[in-house]
Amino acid sequence: PVGLSSAGDPSRTSVNLFSDVYAGNRAHGSVTKISVLGDACPDRNGDGVVTTSTGWTDIKGWTGDVPDDECILWYTKLPPQAGLVRAMAAQEVTGLDGAVSSYIWVGGWNGWVYKLDGNTGEILLATASPVAPYGFALDKSGNLWIATVAEAVLGRVDTTRCVDEASCDVEICNESMKADGDACVKQRVDRTDGGGAFYGITVDYK
Repeated sequence: PVGLSSAGDPSRTSVNLFSDVYAGNRAHGSVTKISVLGDACPDRNGDGVVTTSTGWTDIKGWTGDVPDDECILWYTKLPPQAGLVRAMAAQEVTGLDGAVSSYIWVGGWNGWVYKLDGNTGEILLATASPVAPYGFALDKSGNLWIATVAEAVLGRVDTTRCVDEASCDVEICNESMKADGDACVKQRVDRTDGGGAFYGITVDYK
């Protein structure tokens, strides 16, 4: 299982540019990273063999809080305030030196957005979400779009400016404030076509 037990209820997934999978475990309020490397995964116990699942009939368990499957790279429990994990979006950012940094953005249904280090699972920041997260999608400009089933509105977080808890601790822009949306670190975007809430969200090739 991708959590400490088979009752973790994995609900959301996101795949990074290296084909690694992040799984959001709804019941456990946690995130698990699974490598695509198979036999090239880290041999954590040093026995000369990479122990990993070979299919759905060969699911490895956990010994305490350590996964027996060596292709499970890390497991991070979110704070209780997060609630159910309902949104995930992997992100790779290329720095000025050409180095690539990996992150995973996670949405907690109780109205929280978390940014985790994609390599270690460390929680880098926690910030209030513009809407109760139910789905995430990142666009090419670094905007994290947030779908919610709670109301007919989208949320948006500019991940190029929301980089730590201090820079994310800002007032949320909305239509009533007559703010320029592009100038907002956080924003609520009302649906204007008469439709209902957004169950999911994605980004197309444009």
